[in-house]
Amino acid sequence: MKKYALTMGFGLFLLSCSEHKPIVFSNDLEPHNWTNLVTIKNRPNAHSGATVSISDSTNPYSLCFNSHLAELGENVHAITYSYWVMVKNPEINVVSVFSIEKAGKCLHWQGPEEGVKLKVLNQWVQVVETFEIPKGTEPDAEIKLYALNKSKDEVLYDDFEVKVN
Repeated sequence: MKKYALTMGFGLFLLSCSEHKPIVFSNDLEPHNWTNLVTIKNRPNAHSGATVSISDSTNPYSLCFNSHLAELGENVHAITYSYWVMVKNPEINVVSVFSIEKAGKCLHWQGPEEGVKLKVLNQWVQVVETFEIPKGTEPDAEIKLYALNKSKDEVLYDDFEVKVN
């Protein structure tokens, strides 16, 4: 019986080790560990916590996730980017942007031309996009993910998450 229990325990251990778990980076705008921190402001209507990232006519970019590909792990083939957004105007156009840069030069830029037209006003809506990593991207290339506000009106963002696939 003791042998059986040890064998089962070892088998379960091996099974748990072989499971592929995605790497997830998240930011609810409380631990300020991303870039473009000038967009972070206290707001009572945050999705969670007390702060949000704000884009407007002065700064059209949200908080930005920024990492070298090598830091994301081996065999990364895609990245899923999600965040919560609130708008007050139905004409606002928010674009999720994925870019790859190296030595200050943009090697790849991807974002839908039209972006996301949000039909729900004054409520938090989740946006989720998945971007493929181009084959041959070098490990020292810098990955950037952010939201671009193509209007002049204020847009609120919160609870960013980057999942490495």
